[in-house]
Formats: sequence, C-alpha cells, structure tokens
Amino acid sequence: TIQAKKGEINENDKDTIALSEVVGIINLRDKPEIYIYSKFANYNSNNYDTKFYTEVTAKYENSIIKSENLDIFFKDNYGLMYNNIKFSNDNSKIIADKLFFDLLNGDIKINMYNQKDEIIVLKK
Repeated sequence: TIQAKKGEINENDKDTIALSEVVGIINLRDKPEIYIYSKFANYNSNNYDTKFYTEVTAKYENSIIKSENLDIFFKDNYGLMYNNIKFSNDNSKIIADKLFFDLLNGDIKINMYNQKDEIIVLKK
C-alpha cells in the first residue's frame, strides 16, 4: 500500500503520479512488513513500480535503513536503495552506496559504486 499527503498526475505520462510526504507498506509472504517513508515518490499506477526520494527511511523488523533513493520494481520483484545508505540494527551499523533486496526471499546485497571503496561496518 502507498499513501501520501499530496499526489499530482504527470501530464506527459498519465500513469505516473508524483507524491509528497509518502508512507509505503510492503507485505512479503511469510515475512514481516517493510515500512517506507520519504518526502517524495513517483508512483506508476500501471505496474506499481515506485521511486522514493529525499530522506528515505525503511524499517524492517529491528533494522532501519536511511538513504536518498529507493526504487522498487514490483514486476521484477526487487528493490534498490542508493545514495548515502546508513543501515542500523541492534548489533551493527553499516555505511554503503547501494543496497539490493529481493522481494521474494528477502535476500540483501550491499555494495559500493567503486569496488575499491570499502563498506563500513561498525559493531554496537
């Protein structure tokens, strides 16, 4: 589900709705819900793909992930979070560039744009 304080239909693309003050909830089969908050998002009413941007926060169980962008592609069953990722849970904090997650099985892959750069992992 997706909710917003305001939505505007794009005149050039009637399937795209520009949203502001957005809250999204993703229900995964046999997994806890994922809650997503952002200042803005572009929602495609045809295929449900959604691009969240500006102050994006995702909450999943005891984990919180913050970034500037989160694109969810429902037709392909994955999400990609990128730009200034800060992941934290009860045990650690992670700083990275990209986070890929599979909507079917919940698998997560964390990467950097430049493979020479390192992912920062801090234990709490």
